[in-house]
Amino acid sequence: MGYPAVGSPRSRSLAACAVAVSGAALLTTALIGTPAVAAPGHGNREVVLELETHPTSHFQTPSGTSRAGTVIGGVGGLTRSVDGRDEAYGFDRWQCTYLEVTTDGSRRVMQCQSTLDTPDGEITLQGAWTELGAPPQVSRDAVTGGTDAFRGVRGYAQYTLLNPGDPANARYHISVHLDGARRS
Repeated sequence: MGYPAVGSPRSRSLAACAVAVSGAALLTTALIGTPAVAAPGHGNREVVLELETHPTSHFQTPSGTSRAGTVIGGVGGLTRSVDGRDEAYGFDRWQCTYLEVTTDGSRRVMQCQSTLDTPDGEITLQGAWTELGAPPQVSRDAVTGGTDAFRGVRGYAQYTLLNPGDPANARYHISVHLDGARRS
């Protein structure tokens, strides 16, 4: 099968398709700016955000219980260090559902979702956490999506507990490792 004759309906159709694809590529580049970086090992770098949570409000439904089906959540501020100074960098909004709670409450397993709402866009996270009498010292969540500068990202967030002596007001350092994020 050869190339369609110039000026034929099929050649005009192919030309229109090529223009549409080229236009879409230009529009996409114009909308998102610099192309996103690829995964490490593919010639590009990983972006790591170092953040800290500062809890401001919590809820528990039903109130005062710790059994399977209980939902807990909260909102907190986020900071990041820039040139040795902490600066506000949005909010951490989270919600967890207890999946399993031992009768003595010494082990609780929960499924958690959170959104890091930053000036550069949102990052959504999800993971299972296991508490053994207190919040975990270290936990990891998968990055499940993002908006704006974080659109199309993949990666994970590692949470490290900063104040183990105050479980009701747990503060975390979060290292968010992103592949595919644009540098801001």
